[in-house]
Amino acid sequence: MMYELYTTIMVIAVFAVVLVLKSLLKKDICVLCASVSVVWIVLLAGLTTGMWQDMVSVAVLMGASLTGGYYYLESKLKKEWMVFRFPIFITGLSLVFSVVERGVNVYLWMITGILWLVVYILYVFRDKSGLRRIVKNIIECCRKW
Repeated sequence: MMYELYTTIMVIAVFAVVLVLKSLLKKDICVLCASVSVVWIVLLAGLTTGMWQDMVSVAVLMGASLTGGYYYLESKLKKEWMVFRFPIFITGLSLVFSVVERGVNVYLWMITGILWLVVYILYVFRDKSGLRRIVKNIIECCRKW
């Protein structure tokens, strides 16, 4: 039951190492993002080899990476592409579930595909009067809270 403690210590240790490397290499990287990603990748390898037994810590860190990646991508997207943020997030979530469950849930991926199709249709017809408001609401989903 000490997995959460070990996981936290690993993230802190890797954070310190990556912080030093960032200074030495003069690279523009997110130290937190890199640290969390490195730890969940190592722990996932540990799960595969039997050296680590806790999938919860891996799933939590993968979720953190998904969220961080989502916000990074959001900062790079042009406004017209913002309507695709939600399906991008759901795709990432589906990937995390597939890794955590060690298999593919066909229904999950079907729903993800349907979501992409619906959002694509909304995007294509976004200038139509009835759909304009829906697309605007999707784009502004996280701005009005």
